Amino acid sequence: MNMPAHGSGLTLGLLALAIVCGAVLRLDQFSTQLLIDDEWHAVHKLLAVGGAKEIFLSFGYADHSVPLTLLYWLESSWFGLSEVGMRWPMMACGLLTLVLFPAHVMRVLGRREAVVFAWLLALSPMLVNYSRTARPYAMTLLLSYLAYWAFHEYVRRPKGAIYGVISGSCMVLASWLHPIILFFLVAPFMLEGIEALRAEPLERWLRIRRLLVLGVPVAGGILALLLPTLLSDPAAVARKMGTHGMELDTLIGAWHLWTGASSPAVAMLFLLLATLGWKRLWYVGQPVRAAVVGLVLTLGAIILARPDWVQLPIVLARYLLPFLPLLLLLVAVGSVALVDGMRRRLPRVGDGLAGAMLVIPVLAQAAQSPLVQALRYPNNETLHSYFQFDYRFGMNVFAQWMEAIPMSPIWASLSASPRGALRIAVAPWQFESYHWDGPRWERTSGQHVVPGLLSGLCVDSRLGEYPRGSRIALKNMVFLSDPEAVRAKGVGLIVFQKPFEQTIAGIRDIVGRDLAHCQIALEKRYGAPVYEDAAVVAYAPSGSASQWFGRSIGLGAR
Repeated sequence: MNMPAHGSGLTLGLLALAIVCGAVLRLDQFSTQLLIDDEWHAVHKLLAVGGAKEIFLSFGYADHSVPLTLLYWLESSWFGLSEVGMRWPMMACGLLTLVLFPAHVMRVLGRREAVVFAWLLALSPMLVNYSRTARPYAMTLLLSYLAYWAFHEYVRRPKGAIYGVISGSCMVLASWLHPIILFFLVAPFMLEGIEALRAEPLERWLRIRRLLVLGVPVAGGILALLLPTLLSDPAAVARKMGTHGMELDTLIGAWHLWTGASSPAVAMLFLLLATLGWKRLWYVGQPVRAAVVGLVLTLGAIILARPDWVQLPIVLARYLLPFLPLLLLLVAVGSVALVDGMRRRLPRVGDGLAGAMLVIPVLAQAAQSPLVQALRYPNNETLHSYFQFDYRFGMNVFAQWMEAIPMSPIWASLSASPRGALRIAVAPWQFESYHWDGPRWERTSGQHVVPGLLSGLCVDSRLGEYPRGSRIALKNMVFLSDPEAVRAKGVGLIVFQKPFEQTIAGIRDIVGRDLAHCQIALEKRYGAPVYEDAAVVAYAPSGSASQWFGRSIGLGAR
């Protein structure tokens, strides 16, 4: 079934709407998101080194992306490093992906496939998440597929040198950003090399020569960027290998992450539609086959290397992130194939009903998407593992661990104020999700929660904090050592979470035990608490007005 002529305007409208929807999801409350979990790897590296050389020559114990961290070093040197300053490259790549991928699919496959694909891309929770996260995955995803497209243009155009430059540049940068992508990028060379060897002798030499003209500089560029780092700190790589292996649950959980589905039924629907789309997509051309080979090579490397934490579905899913757009494209193609098959068997099915059936996978993904709860207002915590770690019902251990964190009645009391009207600084800040209950505090109170930093108040420094006056200048945190900064940030209440017991992976710990004395420092700085219970103690930083506010919502003074 082909769309009628007037369908071109409808197609462009639906594509534009998908792009706008995807952009809104990615940009929603973007500037207010807290820096959390692995995003701190680069910041810790910046705080630990003196300059660019140390960044270039080591991956560190907790991996930082070398080129991203170098960019952050430049930004911090020029004008100070903020959350948006760290995340803008990924956001730019995420938005470009929304435009470029469906445009290419429309040219190669057709309008309907492009529209369904565009909506699946727009609503994909993983793609939304990694467009907002200060980690390189959204960049490597875009760069790797740009490299594939440019490589294909290079080998089929006798005078396609510019495409070779584009492909090679994307390959080198992507490999430097995240070296695991190298296994995905070698696949086009392998397949084209096999095709060249099958050609006639004269053509064979010409094709091999063109491959070498591109491949040698690419290999040289990758080695020049990666070898110094590998040779200067081989232990940093060795200690991350041979530690964990994949399990069956790893694959099942990763599939749910890729499909963006909490429901097993939706995950199975995507599997069915992807299977239907497989035959047609396989015969589209070599880029698709190369992508499959590249993913198999990457998976094989992961199985052999057994890197840190790869038994967790989220780790495998992001290592194989290039599979995600391929899967969504298979689903889109399978949906069109299913509708066309029904039209052949049931000729009375009209265009309207056929078009409505194409919406089914999009609606199924949206209906139970984790984005529904992640993108409420206010929510400064959308990158917290509470929302991202595992999409399956009841399988997110971060939600279970957070249940052990005592929940004070103060949070429900604060919901009496208009939603988003208050800014509450909470200490001690914990940059690792499993110790930080921010999502529940914001959901229960309906107010903005920001980290209150203790450095300079009762401790000299802490992991996950940075010294005042440094080149780091995160906007969504506040130093509690400085009452003026607290007032300037509009903080109406300071809440100190008392030490609590938590057991994670069988290890029992008293979280915050080493910071219990900070309560005394806060009282000296901000006066007597306006509220206290077994879980928290709260202070009013703005004097009598804040104390009146505390009493007005029923917070009892100590």
